[in-house]
Amino acid sequence: MKTAFAALSLALLPLGFSAIAAEPAAPAAAKPAAASASKVTFVVDGMSCESCAKKITKSLAALDGVTVGKIDPEAGTASFFLAAGKSKKDQAAAAITALGYEVTGEKLHIPVSGMSCAACAGKVKTALTAVSGVTVEKINPTEGFADVVIDSKKTSSEKVIAAINGTGFTAGEPK
Repeated sequence: MKTAFAALSLALLPLGFSAIAAEPAAPAAAKPAAASASKVTFVVDGMSCESCAKKITKSLAALDGVTVGKIDPEAGTASFFLAAGKSKKDQAAAAITALGYEVTGEKLHIPVSGMSCAACAGKVKTALTAVSGVTVEKINPTEGFADVVIDSKKTSSEKVIAAINGTGFTAGEPK
């Protein structure tokens, strides 16, 4: 590298220019990688515009271990990633609530293996709707997933997974 710099310096001299060696830039501080963190999507009531989204983004970004994903006022959702061992979902919900919005649920995308038809999807839907605090958005047997919204005051992702597994199908970790 020094030889290439010296050659460049010599080539520039007859043209009236000089080369100055620069210090290498310091690496930027790394944010938690989304791949090593768990994705959370809250349903947020009262968020109506981009200004609301910016407030929520700023509040979530201030939490240790949170990487903000998409805050969507039209859909009424706030998606972010939690690094393992850092901030918890309840801290993120409290940060949003402190701004005057209400976290009314959490969206879960759950892989489900073993489904192959509409009857399979119906069986899973029946089991999920029996769980208090669960709203079924979509069940796709051919792609193998269930999209639900849970009211975390009434239920948990563990109860949703148990309901799916109780049908004879296998639920994976929510994404």
